[in-house]
Amino acid sequence: MEKKRGHVLAVPYPTQGHITPIRQFCKRLISKGLKTTLTLTTFVFNSIKPDPSGPVSIATISDGYDQGCESPYTIHEYLQNFKTFGSRTIGDIIRKHQTSDSPITCMVYDAFIPWALDVAREFGLAAAPFFTQSCAVRIGMDDRRTSRCDCFLDIFAREGCSMVEMSCAEHDWHAAGSQFITHTVGRVLEKLGLESTPVDTKGYETLLKLVENTAGDSFDLYYGLFLYNPNAMEQLERFGFAFESLKKQLFGRLHGLLHKQLFGIDKETQITLETTGLSTFR
Repeated sequence: MEKKRGHVLAVPYPTQGHITPIRQFCKRLISKGLKTTLTLTTFVFNSIKPDPSGPVSIATISDGYDQGCESPYTIHEYLQNFKTFGSRTIGDIIRKHQTSDSPITCMVYDAFIPWALDVAREFGLAAAPFFTQSCAVRIGMDDRRTSRCDCFLDIFAREGCSMVEMSCAEHDWHAAGSQFITHTVGRVLEKLGLESTPVDTKGYETLLKLVENTAGDSFDLYYGLFLYNPNAMEQLERFGFAFESLKKQLFGRLHGLLHKQLFGIDKETQITLETTGLSTFR
């Protein structure tokens, strides 16, 4: 009899920085012969519309805000609703698979949602937390913890890095206009098939290096920057508009040069003369 492979249910906290790492972990588990199912809240699923044919199966759960929420709510209210609705809908997924050929045998849950462990225990599943932000530290008002944290951050400061305080929304905005654009430009250049030439300039060598640094990464990394950041689409559209604007500028000047070659005068001067009642032609 063929031995059934394990089936892991992965439950991330529903934001980009948490979904992408655990999804990559699911793909790693698949490479080891396991089956995986990734849960997404209904709102996130409808927002990003993930490819259902991918290697990682997708199942939807509820956080109590399936249609989004127009009125503001506190983080406490959200977490409480996520626990209430999430526990129930995760349980529904587990029950659904109990009678299938591949019942869920293990749960990997985001450390941000410890209540998922209670659901796993209810169904007798093995479970383990997944830390997507292992460097996050709650120091409170403890001077000793503050001192240790400062020493830790100083390691990065000596390498030229700094800790910048900002909200998640601010981070996503800046990331779309920097990281996502960088990877987009690099992958566009990759599509051109750029290669080293005997007359490479320093600028061209920089472009080749950009292609190497971006196109060499997993496409899933780039896709994650696009899929889970709502600002990425706006930046992609701006990139397209900028390219079209540059093309118009080039062809506009080309048309002006052609006009001067044909008529001996640039188009702007002719328009000025015609509007003042003069004409260059007799």
